[in-house]
Amino acid sequence: MIHYIGKQTILDTDIRTDSTTMEMVEYLRQLDSVELDLETTGLNPRDNEILCIQLGNAERQYVIELSGEEICPLVRSLLHRNESIVFLGHNLKFDAKFLLKHGIELHTVYDTFLAERVIHTGDHFGKPMSLKGVLERRLNIHMSKEVRESFIGHSGSLSVAQIKYAAFDVKYLTKISELQLVDAKQHDLLTVIRLENKVMLSFADMEMDGLGVDIEAWRALAIEAEDVRDSLLLRMDDMVLTRPELERFKPDSFQVSMFGTEAEDKRDSVGIKWSSQKDVLPVIQSLTTPQLESLDTKVLRRDFGGSHNLVDAFIDFVDVNKKATSFGQSWIEKYVENGRVHTGIDQIMATGRVASKAPNMQQIPSDARYRDCFKPTDGFTFITTDYGSQELVVIATGAKDPVWLEALESGKDLHSICAALVFGEKWDEATEDGCEFAASNQKCGCSEHKQLRTRTKAISFGLAYGAGSKSLAQTLEISEHDSEELMNLYFKTFPSIKGWLDGNARSAIRRRFSVTFAPIKRKRFYGDPNQPREDLDFKSRGMIDRRGRNTVIQGTAADMTKLAQIYLRDEIQDHRDEVRLVAAVHDELLVEAKTGTEERWAQVVSECMEKAAEKILGNSLCKATPEIGAHWAK
Repeated sequence: MIHYIGKQTILDTDIRTDSTTMEMVEYLRQLDSVELDLETTGLNPRDNEILCIQLGNAERQYVIELSGEEICPLVRSLLHRNESIVFLGHNLKFDAKFLLKHGIELHTVYDTFLAERVIHTGDHFGKPMSLKGVLERRLNIHMSKEVRESFIGHSGSLSVAQIKYAAFDVKYLTKISELQLVDAKQHDLLTVIRLENKVMLSFADMEMDGLGVDIEAWRALAIEAEDVRDSLLLRMDDMVLTRPELERFKPDSFQVSMFGTEAEDKRDSVGIKWSSQKDVLPVIQSLTTPQLESLDTKVLRRDFGGSHNLVDAFIDFVDVNKKATSFGQSWIEKYVENGRVHTGIDQIMATGRVASKAPNMQQIPSDARYRDCFKPTDGFTFITTDYGSQELVVIATGAKDPVWLEALESGKDLHSICAALVFGEKWDEATEDGCEFAASNQKCGCSEHKQLRTRTKAISFGLAYGAGSKSLAQTLEISEHDSEELMNLYFKTFPSIKGWLDGNARSAIRRRFSVTFAPIKRKRFYGDPNQPREDLDFKSRGMIDRRGRNTVIQGTAADMTKLAQIYLRDEIQDHRDEVRLVAAVHDELLVEAKTGTEERWAQVVSECMEKAAEKILGNSLCKATPEIGAHWAK
């Protein structure tokens, strides 16, 4: 039954209007779980308002209309940090952010959206995860979305249709959760669901707080990138016009303008769109080889770098053009609100890693000047803390490789040790006077050691992303034949690493899923687990093989970082006036703390991160190192 609480008179037999807020709260406080949803005037909690709050279950659905008024104290006390009631919702992060705007923090939650994502992580991701999709799949109940758009920009009293629509959202979530928990128990995913529900509240805090941006500094970088890009465009056009080998790409004629010079008019007539693969590929093929299939700049730099000025200019153009477009002046206009950027977090990707969108904070250019554009709130200081070699520690722990474990335990330089063992006599002969590695097993400055170390480091890190010989060849700018030989030598030196990765791949093919380290044990599924192994075609087996090697590493690292966020939120929740988590990127947490407290909070952040690492790895090898300053440290 729908219970409406508001100021208007409703004449509809499906809606009761005699309930009071007090009666509602007394009824709901008796329950172990309460379904929660909000209807709002828009999607942005910083600009839009709550129209109504829905609370209830299958028996009673309460719709509390706000009509521009503040949330009443009774409802506030029911919701704010209530530890005795589990609040169920679908895509609860949305609702949590709107409640944060009103100073209400949820404490114990269950998100049917996140649970469904956990249960279907992997190749089952094609299933619709909206409430409408889940209702149809789980309960065979059709949900009409016709009324939904009427809330956007709405003002004044709610219509009867809107009230009924709002109530529908808090009627079936308990039943959905019960069915989800059956699946979760069957697949041993209860711990993952608990983790995702808890860390969701941390992401909600982070998205609401946002991250400060020095707009003028960012704009200066954008203008610089535009100038460099435009200069490169002119150079490439000029080369087309002046180089005999590019004769066939010259325009047959050109349009004379009233104000431009003849040289400028000719340049303007060059019809090559340098950001288009279709336009550019024939040009580069004519300078390199007709067999060239793509314009991947890593391949171009490796195979043809220095062979022609236009090739080199195009490689530079691709990089700077991305800075000028994806991270140019439009970036400020799209994403910066009142001097802060508020990214959106999609917290469960296929491996368990998160994705950042609008804007993507994981793809900020590697140029440190871009990170320097992010600034703490006035009176605050940044604490940048990341895990040291997080993925390598996961590999060492999983493979139980004695060399890797000993190097990590004793603080030796792992990459140099790997290089010394892989290259043997070649490494020894490259030792220069005063070599720090020879003296203390630390990274040294020997010129050839640096090259050899880079090669083994590329393999070690490549393992974490399922990189093969082709990818390694691009990274190191060597041939695929040399890359394959290097990998064979590497795995011959570290057979336990190869054995562990091969075992993960075989297990993924056999069981049709990968699983991360205990106690989390997140799963990524690969198609139908009942399909016989022999029925997999070559392409499918290869795909599962690659993902099986990568997922355990990436997923375990993701579990670790998310658990660290949960521990950190518990520590800072009562101190949000002096410390906030403002960004989480892969293995790194960015916190801003009130100046004067940063040393204390840096220690807290490190302790939370190392506590999470030890919980998952069962050892203390993964250290978290904080860096304090006025900029987001790289």
